[in-house]
Amino acid sequence: MIRQFKTAAIVSLCAIALGAAPSTAPSSLAGQSHQIENVAQSDLLRPRDANSANGTPIVLYSHQDWKCMTWKLEAVGDDVRLVNYFTHKTFYPDARADGSAVTQHPAAKPAGDAEKWRFIPVEGGTYRLEHAATGKTLAVTADGNVVIETYTGAATQQWKLLDKPAKFTG
Repeated sequence: MIRQFKTAAIVSLCAIALGAAPSTAPSSLAGQSHQIENVAQSDLLRPRDANSANGTPIVLYSHQDWKCMTWKLEAVGDDVRLVNYFTHKTFYPDARADGSAVTQHPAAKPAGDAEKWRFIPVEGGTYRLEHAATGKTLAVTADGNVVIETYTGAATQQWKLLDKPAKFTG
């Protein structure tokens, strides 16, 4: 037990020394439900117009206690899949390049590689959401479009996990 703790501590310290932020273990997030707020714009992730169609863009919208703005976090191996409370679908980028749109898709059984995200702590309770298959970070553009891009540390690439509403109003 002590040996496992020492090994984990050494791995974490090495990762920090090399500039890598340790990922939040999926077991600590699995089964939780949250609204996800962008730090720069203070708005929440949701499918555009709460549309349940495949390919619907994921966008930001002002705070509401709505199901379409709340996400179940499911552990998938070492990563996490986000499933929307209203549409029961997940999201991932349409392509691998910077600026690629992030759109809604059915949650596959079992989860495919495209559906996996990593919550990497930044600071002050914020995270960057790294797409496991591309290594790109979830970000928002000035007009509220949700995309992936290479991580720069910008506030547009940082996210907060907010508590699930006690009661949904929509």
